[in-house]
Amino acid sequence: MIRRVYILTFFFLTAALYTFDVHAQSGASIIGKIYDKTINKKVTADWVVLVKTGQGLETVKQFDQVSDYEFSNIPPLPNAPYLLRASYKGVVYTQNLMIQENRNYNVDLVVYEATDRWQNISVRIPHMVVLRNGNQLEIQETFEINNLGQTAYVLSDINKPTFRFKLPERTQFQNAQTSHNQSMAVAAAPFAYEDGMGINQPLRPGVTQIQVTYTADYSANTFALKSQWYYDILECNVFVSPKDIEVLSDKLTHVHDERMEANNFSIYAATAIKANNMVGMTFSGGGTRQTEQNNETIAASENMVQKKSFVWIFLMLSILSFALFFGLNRKAAAKPYQPAVGQKKQNNQQRNAMLKKRDTLAQQIAQLDDTFHDNKIDSPTYQKRRDSLKSQLRKAAEDIHAL
Repeated sequence: MIRRVYILTFFFLTAALYTFDVHAQSGASIIGKIYDKTINKKVTADWVVLVKTGQGLETVKQFDQVSDYEFSNIPPLPNAPYLLRASYKGVVYTQNLMIQENRNYNVDLVVYEATDRWQNISVRIPHMVVLRNGNQLEIQETFEINNLGQTAYVLSDINKPTFRFKLPERTQFQNAQTSHNQSMAVAAAPFAYEDGMGINQPLRPGVTQIQVTYTADYSANTFALKSQWYYDILECNVFVSPKDIEVLSDKLTHVHDERMEANNFSIYAATAIKANNMVGMTFSGGGTRQTEQNNETIAASENMVQKKSFVWIFLMLSILSFALFFGLNRKAAAKPYQPAVGQKKQNNQQRNAMLKKRDTLAQQIAQLDDTFHDNKIDSPTYQKRRDSLKSQLRKAAEDIHAL
């Protein structure tokens, strides 16, 4: 009997000590490897780093020349991601990680072999949004670059672009943003190249979106836009608001949809536009409209001419289209559009929007750091932009805390 008591006592003490040890862990662990999907095997990265986001960016730890990594004692972040980043053959790969509890996270970072040949890559413009704002037209082209291969298109010469675009005559460039596989958009750094502009960014397998924003003077109540692209464009969809703007085009066809017109949009579309062909659009007349802001963007759609039925998607997203200019590109942000819902739900929506904004700013700082370290930007410009982004990041954190 006494022996049995000792055995039971030992068992419970062991269980208690084990439980205490588990709960005494100071953080989470991230364990993984660098996996090259082109050749389907583990490879060695130049470096792997874990970055903590939130109020600024903080490097947790870095490993050099490794194929396996383990980051331990990582404090959970309930509302902000960690960035797992690695450099492999001159290309930086980034993956967001939400660490919300103390446990082991098994995360492999996928990389690819690089090529300097443009192959297995197609381009379309799922949406070009044209909005009248007073005496200006605000235009954003979204290029969807689909790399169907198993290699990343990379040019080691930083003075040569992996993707080129041309601004139409008599327009003023505003900014450019990039994203990959529907990740959060981050600021790009275009540069002048030959008769247009370019971005030196690896085009990894999957879908890369490049959004280019520019404006045109509309004080004369008319503007002739002549667009020309360096690549064959599989399709181009143009959304114009307000809908009473008259649009004449030599290649675009009007797509009638009552629901979109009820939301003050008109739609035009074309397919199979050959590289360097000129596409003319003349805009005239039209009223002005009040625009709301939101932090989401229009999702890429099916071909407008061949599959007109997709347009119903934009009925629910028409307001969201304004984010292409106002939610993402305006310096001063107003409150996003909110439906008539309870105050609790409204606060949650505002908080989620602020969290998205904070994470986007964090990634913009990370990309700016990469641009500076690659000697693609001078020190004064880098410091000025970084200070501005950090100020916006602090403000976003304060707004989140206020909620």
